[in-house]
Amino acid sequence: MGVLYACTPADCVLSHQSEQREWLARSVAEIDLAVETGFRGSGAGTALLEHAERYLSDQGVRVFVAKVDAEDMPVMRWYRHRGYRVASTGESCAIDTPAGEMSINAGPAHERRWRLAIKAPGHAVARGLRGLRLATNTPT
Repeated sequence: MGVLYACTPADCVLSHQSEQREWLARSVAEIDLAVETGFRGSGAGTALLEHAERYLSDQGVRVFVAKVDAEDMPVMRWYRHRGYRVASTGESCAIDTPAGEMSINAGPAHERRWRLAIKAPGHAVARGLRGLRLATNTPT
């Protein structure tokens, strides 16, 4: 039916300064979600995502990110309807952390072009001149 995998975005964590690594490892989770074609539209994906967000929030995660195929408009709409902000292709999201500003993106493109979907319950994710920005200390 469906599967959801959540983990620390290791490449992102390792690409930042040691002061930011601890916050990132504790506060950011990368979501990878797949639902079999015949079950799409049944609520299975929403149920998996909501359960994962609740569980991870209880563990201290404050920022959820997913990589979305840049050509998959239905999936981008699906994430938007669940409170995620979808970046433009190649666009990153700046995040204020206790150790200073850092950024997160969808990673290397390889053969596909990815877009970042990001959600931080209780905090604004806004589009600015240089891409998305999440202020972790500014509630919505």
